[in-house]
Amino acid sequence: MGADLATPAIDPVEDDRVQTHWYTGAPMLGDLPGDDVLCDPPAVRVHDLDDALRILRRDAPDRAPALPTGREGPLATSYAGVSLHGQPQRFDTVWVSPEVKVLRVDYATDATLRR
Repeated sequence: MGADLATPAIDPVEDDRVQTHWYTGAPMLGDLPGDDVLCDPPAVRVHDLDDALRILRRDAPDRAPALPTGREGPLATSYAGVSLHGQPQRFDTVWVSPEVKVLRVDYATDATLRR
């Protein structure tokens, strides 16, 4: 499943430190679930899909896209602006089911598309 979620707000390498914008229990959501049920660490999610980039970083870090330098996260540079916390943000993700083996993750940019 591909997603343009504009979340998480904080996207560090460590899965258990991911923080979304609209978490369940936030006052502005009332009793509605937040984006944490889709994107937070596996213990919080309501599905068994996993972020393909995170899988590759865990299983084959030598084949994963390089982390941006000079800051913590996001894991990749598919962002268009900054989060509410002033951090660059990864917008685009691909989520896969447990039986899928992730071999490669690339982000197409204008430069790579012109080749």
